[in-house]
Amino acid sequence: MAQIADLYDNARLPNWPQRLLLLPYFPIGLALALVRVFVGLHVFLISCLLPRNSVLTRAVLKTMCAVLGIFVSSDGPDHEHNRPRLLIANHVTELDYTAVNLVLPCVMPCSENLPRWLSWMLGQKHRGETRTLLSQDAQQHLSQETLPLMFQPEEVCTNSQKGLLKFSSLPFSLDHPTVQPIAISVSRPLFSIGVCLPGSSWWADLFWFLFTPATVFTLRFLPSVHREEDSAEGFGRKTQKILAAHLGVEATNITKADVLEHLKRMSHMPQPEAAPVSTQTTRSPGARPKQPTPTSTGDRTPRTGNVVSTRNSGERKLQVMVSQVREVLPQVPEDIVKRDLTETGDVDATITNILEGRVRYTPETPPPTPEQASKLSSPPQQDDGAAQMASPVEVPKFAGEFNRSPDQRHMSLQERKQAMYDIARRRYMDKHGLQ
Repeated sequence: MAQIADLYDNARLPNWPQRLLLLPYFPIGLALALVRVFVGLHVFLISCLLPRNSVLTRAVLKTMCAVLGIFVSSDGPDHEHNRPRLLIANHVTELDYTAVNLVLPCVMPCSENLPRWLSWMLGQKHRGETRTLLSQDAQQHLSQETLPLMFQPEEVCTNSQKGLLKFSSLPFSLDHPTVQPIAISVSRPLFSIGVCLPGSSWWADLFWFLFTPATVFTLRFLPSVHREEDSAEGFGRKTQKILAAHLGVEATNITKADVLEHLKRMSHMPQPEAAPVSTQTTRSPGARPKQPTPTSTGDRTPRTGNVVSTRNSGERKLQVMVSQVREVLPQVPEDIVKRDLTETGDVDATITNILEGRVRYTPETPPPTPEQASKLSSPPQQDDGAAQMASPVEVPKFAGEFNRSPDQRHMSLQERKQAMYDIARRRYMDKHGLQ
């Protein structure tokens, strides 16, 4: 089953063998993009001035679009005169309508993903802002105009290589008994530069159209689909399956809302960042390598304003880890523990570093608990064994030198760990009055 991530290209640039070929072409591509900007302005001016149904207009536009690197291949719809005037196509790029319009002049509502001025330059028509107004305008066009009306019911771009989004029911709710499916495929033969990336902006996609030597649109006009007695949703589902079967992909139940939610979650995913090097902690050559810190996770979050909340969450996690270390090693100052956790990001690693003497510190006496304070203020009524257990536990002082012998290092580590565990156990028993 296709997932949302399968509906988009993984990367914009091709694999490494083609990337090496792309390096010498890069300055040529930039110059070509600048030239094509000026040519594109003339293309749109001609498309606005000349009549749409003119054969001459289409010939001129095809030639100038070829200069822009946009080539269109189709199965020739001009020979069919009874073609339905409601066109349904999958959505691969924001220039799909331009490619279809070169072959079969048509009208399309303004895209929600493009600025209004750019939609106008591409020849798209302004329609109602709401779904109801758009449906009314579309129905009026089909009843009064002769040019076909084109819809892309996926409503957002996908690469159409693994699946098609669930079609919107709006174009299938119109009072029109048949629709004309158009299967659109896009390829870039010289450089396999990605066409549809998740969250990509329209201006980035347009730049790569102008930068790439050639982009080929392949249009296939499929047999008409009749409504019969289907509902609007059933009619859309049937058309979606026909288009998906021709493209060799899956007709998914993923909607536009699912894609937008997925992109929103992607934009909120924190990007880990390496922690700065601490200059206040002395480490031996065998110290554990530094890891990303909990506090740095989320410090750089793309396209969101949640940097402060993410940083606060990282600080809370760090404080919990500090408390876990100090439960075992209460004599180690909190700032020393926090500094080491900032570099290791791991409780066990910090405890090991302290026990092995990699972290130098001055032991501090933990403040007495309320139970201990009450016992100190009350007169002693204990026997010798209880007094010995309630007496302060002496914390062994470990040598700061790092033994060069692995065997001695291992024995020293085990002895220190066992000593610290015994101390922690005695303190726990003393605190809760256990014998």
